[in-house]
Amino acid sequence: MNQDINITNGLVSMKTFRGFSLTDVSTWRQRDNGTIILSLKSMGSEYLFGSYKSGYVRKLPSKSAKMFSCYQINPVATQVETYWNDGVIYFGETTKRVLIPCGLDRLEYLGEFIDRNFALYQSQDTGYFAVFPRRTAPEEYRLF
Repeated sequence: MNQDINITNGLVSMKTFRGFSLTDVSTWRQRDNGTIILSLKSMGSEYLFGSYKSGYVRKLPSKSAKMFSCYQINPVATQVETYWNDGVIYFGETTKRVLIPCGLDRLEYLGEFIDRNFALYQSQDTGYFAVFPRRTAPEEYRLF
Protein backbone atom coordinates (compact mmCIF):
# COMPACT_ATOMS: atom_id res chain seq x y z
CA MET A 1 0.00 0.00 0.00
CA ASN A 2 1.50 3.32 -1.04
CA GLN A 3 -0.91 5.70 0.67
CA ASP A 4 -1.21 6.97 4.20
CA ILE A 5 -4.87 6.51 5.22
CA ASN A 6 -6.02 7.79 8.63
CA ILE A 7 -9.47 7.32 10.13
CA THR A 8 -10.19 9.47 13.19
CA ASN A 9 -13.67 9.77 14.70
CA GLY A 10 -15.18 8.40 11.50
CA LEU A 11 -13.39 11.00 9.31
CA VAL A 12 -10.96 9.86 6.63
CA SER A 13 -7.82 11.74 5.70
CA MET A 14 -5.45 10.43 3.11
CA LYS A 15 -2.05 11.25 1.64
CA THR A 16 -1.11 9.65 -1.68
CA PHE A 17 2.32 8.34 -2.65
CA ARG A 18 3.13 11.60 -4.48
CA GLY A 19 2.09 13.68 -1.47
CA PHE A 20 -1.40 14.86 -2.47
CA SER A 21 -3.55 15.37 0.64
CA LEU A 22 -7.24 14.50 0.57
CA THR A 23 -9.72 15.41 3.29
CA ASP A 24 -13.11 13.93 4.07
CA VAL A 25 -16.01 16.29 3.25
CA SER A 26 -18.80 13.69 3.60
CA THR A 27 -22.03 14.55 5.34
CA TRP A 28 -23.13 12.35 8.24
CA ARG A 29 -25.88 10.86 6.07
CA GLN A 30 -23.34 9.89 3.41
CA ARG A 31 -21.11 8.31 6.07
CA ASP A 32 -24.08 6.35 7.46
CA ASN A 33 -24.73 5.02 3.95
CA GLY A 34 -21.08 3.94 3.56
CA THR A 35 -20.10 6.76 1.20
CA ILE A 36 -16.86 8.69 1.58
CA ILE A 37 -16.41 11.98 -0.29
CA LEU A 38 -12.81 13.19 -0.44
CA SER A 39 -11.62 16.64 -1.49
CA LEU A 40 -8.32 17.56 -3.16
CA LYS A 41 -7.87 21.35 -2.82
CA SER A 42 -5.36 23.55 -4.56
CA MET A 43 -5.17 27.31 -5.24
CA GLY A 44 -8.91 27.93 -5.04
CA SER A 45 -9.82 24.77 -6.97
CA GLU A 46 -11.41 21.73 -5.44
CA TYR A 47 -11.60 18.25 -6.96
CA LEU A 48 -14.08 15.83 -5.39
CA PHE A 49 -13.96 12.03 -5.40
CA GLY A 50 -16.45 9.52 -4.00
CA SER A 51 -16.03 6.01 -2.68
CA TYR A 52 -19.33 4.15 -2.43
CA LYS A 53 -20.33 1.11 -0.40
CA SER A 54 -21.64 -0.50 -3.62
CA GLY A 55 -18.04 -0.77 -4.88
CA TYR A 56 -17.92 2.22 -7.20
CA VAL A 57 -15.31 5.00 -7.18
CA ARG A 58 -16.29 8.24 -8.92
CA LYS A 59 -14.90 11.65 -9.86
CA LEU A 60 -17.55 14.15 -8.78
CA PRO A 61 -18.47 17.60 -10.09
CA SER A 62 -17.24 20.65 -8.23
CA LYS A 63 -18.20 24.29 -8.53
CA SER A 64 -14.57 25.40 -8.64
CA ALA A 65 -13.35 22.79 -11.13
CA LYS A 66 -14.34 23.00 -14.76
CA MET A 67 -16.09 19.63 -14.76
CA PHE A 68 -19.82 19.45 -14.37
CA SER A 69 -20.59 15.73 -14.50
CA CYS A 70 -19.54 12.76 -12.44
CA TYR A 71 -17.98 9.68 -13.96
CA GLN A 72 -16.84 6.28 -12.76
CA ILE A 73 -13.15 5.61 -12.42
CA ASN A 74 -13.39 1.91 -11.55
CA PRO A 75 -11.25 -0.46 -13.61
CA VAL A 76 -12.86 -1.73 -16.81
CA ALA A 77 -13.03 -5.36 -17.95
CA THR A 78 -14.04 -6.52 -21.41
CA GLN A 79 -16.00 -9.70 -21.98
CA VAL A 80 -17.54 -11.49 -24.94
CA GLU A 81 -21.31 -11.87 -24.82
CA THR A 82 -23.66 -13.89 -26.98
CA TYR A 83 -26.84 -12.35 -28.39
CA TRP A 84 -29.77 -14.07 -30.07
CA ASN A 85 -31.90 -12.22 -32.61
CA ASP A 86 -34.39 -13.98 -34.93
CA GLY A 87 -32.61 -17.30 -34.50
CA VAL A 88 -29.18 -15.86 -35.39
CA ILE A 89 -26.34 -15.90 -32.87
CA TYR A 90 -24.26 -12.74 -32.56
CA PHE A 91 -21.09 -12.31 -30.56
CA GLY A 92 -20.12 -8.95 -29.19
CA GLU A 93 -17.52 -7.52 -26.90
CA THR A 94 -18.84 -5.44 -24.01
CA THR A 95 -17.16 -3.50 -21.25
CA LYS A 96 -18.09 -3.69 -17.61
CA ARG A 97 -16.93 -1.78 -14.56
CA VAL A 98 -15.14 -3.92 -11.99
CA LEU A 99 -16.54 -3.22 -8.52
CA ILE A 100 -14.11 -2.91 -5.60
CA PRO A 101 -15.87 -4.46 -2.57
CA CYS A 102 -13.39 -3.49 0.18
CA GLY A 103 -13.46 0.12 1.39
CA LEU A 104 -9.70 0.36 1.96
CA ASP A 105 -9.05 -1.10 -1.49
CA ARG A 106 -11.32 1.59 -2.99
CA LEU A 107 -9.35 4.32 -1.18
CA GLU A 108 -6.05 2.82 -2.33
CA TYR A 109 -7.33 2.64 -5.93
CA LEU A 110 -8.45 6.28 -5.66
CA GLY A 111 -4.99 7.32 -4.46
CA GLU A 112 -3.37 5.52 -7.40
CA PHE A 113 -5.82 7.22 -9.79
CA ILE A 114 -4.96 10.67 -8.39
CA ASP A 115 -1.22 9.99 -8.58
CA ARG A 116 -1.64 8.88 -12.20
CA ASN A 117 -3.91 11.72 -13.36
CA PHE A 118 -2.90 14.78 -11.31
CA ALA A 119 0.42 16.58 -11.12
CA LEU A 120 2.07 19.32 -9.07
CA TYR A 121 2.83 22.46 -11.06
CA GLN A 122 4.82 25.55 -10.09
CA SER A 123 3.95 29.08 -11.17
CA GLN A 124 6.74 30.69 -13.17
CA ASP A 125 5.65 34.13 -11.95
CA THR A 126 5.15 33.68 -8.22
CA GLY A 127 6.79 30.33 -7.47
CA TYR A 128 3.60 29.00 -5.80
CA PHE A 129 2.67 25.36 -6.24
CA ALA A 130 -0.72 24.10 -7.44
CA VAL A 131 -2.33 20.78 -8.29
CA PHE A 132 -3.98 20.37 -11.71
CA PRO A 133 -5.12 17.43 -13.79
CA ARG A 134 -2.24 16.45 -16.05
CA ARG A 135 -1.94 18.46 -19.30
CA THR A 136 -4.56 21.03 -18.21
CA ALA A 137 -2.46 23.50 -16.21
CA PRO A 138 -2.51 27.18 -17.24
CA GLU A 139 0.46 28.30 -19.32
CA GLU A 140 2.09 30.24 -16.49
CA TYR A 141 2.59 26.94 -14.59
CA ARG A 142 5.24 24.38 -15.36
CA LEU A 143 5.44 20.75 -14.24
CA PHE A 144 7.39 20.45 -11.00
